[in-house]
Amino acid sequence: MDYAPESEQPLVGRFLPSVFREVAAEYMSDGRFLLLDLVGDGSIDAAVDGADRVRLVHRPVPDPDAAALLVRPDGYVAWAGADTTGLRDALDRWYAV
Repeated sequence: MDYAPESEQPLVGRFLPSVFREVAAEYMSDGRFLLLDLVGDGSIDAAVDGADRVRLVHRPVPDPDAAALLVRPDGYVAWAGADTTGLRDALDRWYAV
């Protein structure tokens, strides 16, 4: 299924790619959104400060297609970006943080 809104990032609206599903399954059992920091440099941390309904996981991968992925509890990518641009808007769109 495809829930893709208009986005420059092709992962948005798509089910989480299989390479990340094991990681997601490990951290998504509590029904919170998952923010995967794929770069692992901690730059994403400040963008989710105070977001108690988001679980932040640093999982660096070589040559990621995005720096971070915001994954809905149902496993679909709600936001993806090369930096934190638009992340706060995505969090606000999905729920008030």
